[in-house]
Parts: sequence; structure tokens; C-alpha cells
Amino acid sequence: MKKNDCNELIEFLNRVFTEHNGYEMHFEKLLPHIFCEDDKTMSYHIAAKKDSKICGCAGTYPMLYHISGVDIKAGVIENVAVDANYRNMGIMQAIMNQMNADNKAAGYDICFLQGDRKRYSHFGFDRCGVVYNFHITRSMLGKEECENAYEYEVINKEDSALLKEAHKLYSASKTHIVKKPCELYYSLTANNHIPYAIISPDGKLEGCFCTDMSGTSLSNIVLRKKDEIVAILRKYIQINDMRVIYIPIPQYSEFFEILFDNCDRYQIYQPGCFKILNFKKIIQCYMREKNDCEELPDG
Repeated sequence: MKKNDCNELIEFLNRVFTEHNGYEMHFEKLLPHIFCEDDKTMSYHIAAKKDSKICGCAGTYPMLYHISGVDIKAGVIENVAVDANYRNMGIMQAIMNQMNADNKAAGYDICFLQGDRKRYSHFGFDRCGVVYNFHITRSMLGKEECENAYEYEVINKEDSALLKEAHKLYSASKTHIVKKPCELYYSLTANNHIPYAIISPDGKLEGCFCTDMSGTSLSNIVLRKKDEIVAILRKYIQINDMRVIYIPIPQYSEFFEILFDNCDRYQIYQPGCFKILNFKKIIQCYMREKNDCEELPDG
């Protein structure tokens, strides 16, 4: 795709996914940094056309993932769609095969997508990884008033100083997605998420997180002091008068043991489907990451 295809691609995806989901979709609002009239971002997409009109598409979005001191080039595959009038004609198979070949040639170490395991296993993808979704209730955290005086402030795109500080905080994490300060805001607000800054009484940034539209699911949590998470969550629940919040994190998160001890219950699920293209590099990185959590024997 090229920049001149942008509007047609947005209209196509909005129509197909609105029909599929049963509610109205607006990809230009969900992912504004991707769906813009720009040759570079549009080139992430492959489309099949019939009579000069899009009848199927998919996109691979590049992501640099920092883990165990190494940067992994990851491709996030999304927006896989075929017009209802053109299904069962091999269009998606052709698109996925072409995308796999392109991604291998582009030097991706690993690719990730969400979707039906059986469907995408035909293209070399399989479920792996584990996410714990902790159910944190008000009663588990205690009813006493919070002693901390932190404030929770929505991060705005125009607040460049706050975004710069938030970027430093995220970039200092042992495992993180490598982004420029200007890219962080779009990442935290993708899919209608709301980013928050945790501000100390003296006006300093002490942490960040983002929530879904309901405010009950918290993700992308980073703190200067990880032991403060219980007090921070307790106050968040109290000021929003909530009974329960949900926090999905991987097992290697620095908050895992604290949340495990303070949750009412949890669910375990696999986040999506992966295709490893650079097996040696991926295995070495994740073995080092695992060794940081639980010491592995030499060799």
C-alpha cells in the first residue's frame, strides 16, 4: 500500500470489522499513527485488489523489543481482513504467504499476531507465552485510607515535558519496547487506552500506567519504586470507588510476586500466536531473561 491508498484502506477495514464485530469501528481513531497518508506507514500493509478495489489486506507493524540487553526486531501482524464477498477464494492464504516471505526478507526475528490458533498454524504460527490477569479487589488491599499523597494525572499529547519524563521511565525498564518520546503517546493511547502519570507531592513523576475505557484494566505499569504498587493501587481503587481492577502481566514482571500475594484470584492465558524466524537469537534472549527470574544450570 501507498499513501494514496490510506483512505480506501481505512474505509475497507472499518466496514469489514464493523460487520464482523457487530459494532462500529474507527481505525483512524484507534491507531492514528498507523493510518495516516504516509508512504512508510502504508507500506506496512499488503492488499489484494479486484477491479482496483481492496478485497483483502493485512499489516505487519515493526517493533523493537529490548530484552536481556538485546534488541529483538519483532513484527506485529494485525488488521487481517477479507471482504465477505471474496472469502473461500484463497485470498488470505496468498496474502499471509507473501507477508511471511516479506517479513523473513526484512530480517524480523519474530512475528506475533492474535487470532484463531488453528487458522494461523497453517502459516507457522503457534500459541506460546503466558499472561497472568490478576483480579485485585478493594477488600484484598485493605480499607484504610492511603497514606501516600500521589496524584493521578491523564497524560496529554501536548505535555512534552511529562511525556519526556515518562519516556525515560519506560526506557529504564529491563524489558521494554524501544520507542521515541513522540511515539510513546500513540502506543499508550492505542485502542482507546488512557495513559496516566503518577505525580508525587513535590510534582515529580513517580510512575505511569494506562487503562481501558472503563478504567478497570491497568497495563503498562512502570514505577520508580516497585514496592509502592500496593499503596498506589489502593488509592486508585478508592478515589474511583471501584470494587475490583484487573492487571494483566507476564510472569517475569517485577510486580509479579507482589500482585500474586495481593490478588483475590487470577486467570492464566496465552496472549497470542508467534512465529520465530531467528530461532537462536530468540532462545538465547529468553533463556537469559528466564535466568534472571530463576537461576538456570550452566549449559
